[in-house]
Amino acid sequence: MLYLSAKVTLLFAFRYFFIIYFYICSVNTDCVKDMQTLLNDIELDIQELKCLMQAISSDANPTLKIVAKRNIQQMKARLEALQELLEEAPTAVVPPLEELPAVTTPLTGPAFPVEPVVPDTMKLDCEEPETVHTAEALQTVVASVSPILAERIKPAKDLRHAISLNDSFRFVRELFAGDAARMNEVVRRLGEAPSLDKAMDIFASEVHPDEENEAAVDFMELLKKYFS
Repeated sequence: MLYLSAKVTLLFAFRYFFIIYFYICSVNTDCVKDMQTLLNDIELDIQELKCLMQAISSDANPTLKIVAKRNIQQMKARLEALQELLEEAPTAVVPPLEELPAVTTPLTGPAFPVEPVVPDTMKLDCEEPETVHTAEALQTVVASVSPILAERIKPAKDLRHAISLNDSFRFVRELFAGDAARMNEVVRRLGEAPSLDKAMDIFASEVHPDEENEAAVDFMELLKKYFS
C-alpha cells in the first residue's frame, strides 16, 4: 500500500513538475519565483523518496516506512501549494490582431475565390531549461552515506559515514541551498579537521549557521559526537 501511494505521488509530482517548469519560462514574476523554489524542493523530495523505496524493498526497518510516509505527506503539501500558486499566477495576454481594411475597389477580370489571410500564430519563445545537476549531485551523496535512515553509524570511518541518508538530504536542502557537491566538500574538510574546535570554525565560516535553525543545531551535535 505504501509503495502504491509513493508511486502515485511520484507520478503526480512529475506531471506538475514539467507543466510548471515550462510555464515559468514565459512568465517572470514574484509568484513564479516562489513556484521555482517549490519545484526545487519537490525535486529533492522525489529523489529522496526514490532512495527510500529502494531501501524499503531490501530492509524491513520500520523507521524507513515512517520516514517515507512523512516524505509523501510533505510532497503532497508542496504540490498543493504549487497548484495554488499556479492558479494565482497571471496569464500572458495576447493583444488582439488588427483587422485588415476591407477592399472596396472592384476587380476586373475573372473572379477567383479570395482566401482570407491568416497571420501566423504568435509563439512565446521559451528558453531551454538548464540541465539540472541536482539529481546527479544527490547520487554522490547517496553513494557516500549510510543506506539506513535516522540512524548514525558509531564508530564511523569518516564523517560522511556518520551522516544518515535522511539527514544528508535535509542538510543539503536547509544548510547548503540544494548544492550537494558543496556539502560533500565541506564534510570532507570537517572530517579532516584535527579537533572539534577547528571543525566548528570551518563549519561557521562555510555555512554561517543560525542558532535557531534546527538543521544547523543537529549538524553541530553530530560534529560533537563524531569528535568525542
